[in-house]
Amino acid sequence: MDDSVTANPIRVMIVDDHPMLRDGVVGSIKRQPDMVVAAEAGDGAGAIAAIEAANPDVVLMDLQMPGIDGVEAIQTISRTYPRVRILVLTTYVGDAKALRALKAGAHGYLLKSAMRTDLIDAIRAVHGGGRHIPPEVATQIAVHAIGDQANARVLDAFEAVGCRGSVEHAQLLRHDDVARFARLGIVASVQPEHAMDDRDVADRYWAGRTGRAFMLAELQAAGVELALGSDAPVAPLDPWVAIAAAVGRTRDGREPWHPEQAIDVRAALAASTGGAGAEVRVGARADLTVVELDPYAASVERLRTMPVAATLVGGRLTHDAIR
Repeated sequence: MDDSVTANPIRVMIVDDHPMLRDGVVGSIKRQPDMVVAAEAGDGAGAIAAIEAANPDVVLMDLQMPGIDGVEAIQTISRTYPRVRILVLTTYVGDAKALRALKAGAHGYLLKSAMRTDLIDAIRAVHGGGRHIPPEVATQIAVHAIGDQANARVLDAFEAVGCRGSVEHAQLLRHDDVARFARLGIVASVQPEHAMDDRDVADRYWAGRTGRAFMLAELQAAGVELALGSDAPVAPLDPWVAIAAAVGRTRDGREPWHPEQAIDVRAALAASTGGAGAEVRVGARADLTVVELDPYAASVERLRTMPVAATLVGGRLTHDAIR
């Protein structure tokens, strides 16, 4: 044994279908006195076949591979060799397989673009019993869940893997799960205009539960980050329609539907702009909308038809009705 290597080094297995990437990882690991390369594999099948003889402590697993992909390989390895720690490698921040891989048994997630700076620390973290989930990955994990039971199960998954993200269609919830959204730091993405579209159907089929539908006020009071959207083309691709529905809980002159769950304009604007609201400051993203009415003074009906005078995206004028 090389005298520079500790007596019980971390045995690392590298699974990726790109030989050049594997070579780079091998070089990095060989420079560490507490690590050795246990084995290499070019796909999931190769990893499963080699793992018993390799006896790794940590597996670096690519997700996008031909044949048996990373998620399937993680499921097999986690079930057969539960002591092995698995660190996922991927190119994309918004990789849809992220939560699936973590739920399948992975203990961390690493962007390939960050490997030069974060790889060694990530290996040591997962080997030591911890997790490694970069914030830029966690905030991109979004799961669709419709109904209170589906939302509860998604929150179970987020809690089990220890990461953050968002739930799309957080529209029918249990009261206890509102607190879990807050505690876990999960964003509740809601499409308020659906409440106006579906209120009659909900009253018929969700009888006794509609007080838990589109609980914007309760989510806000619990400190949950809200994100309002349209779900276009199901509803109009117009943020002012969503804002009006969130504030007024009404449309077409009808009585407001569960007005106790309405939020004010300031909160609705913030939830429609990633928290920015009406704030304009140096250094902030230069995505701006110039409107012809004061949204804080406008009626719900005028919010729904808010006249937009100009828009800027990245500081560039994309709509101009002023000149």
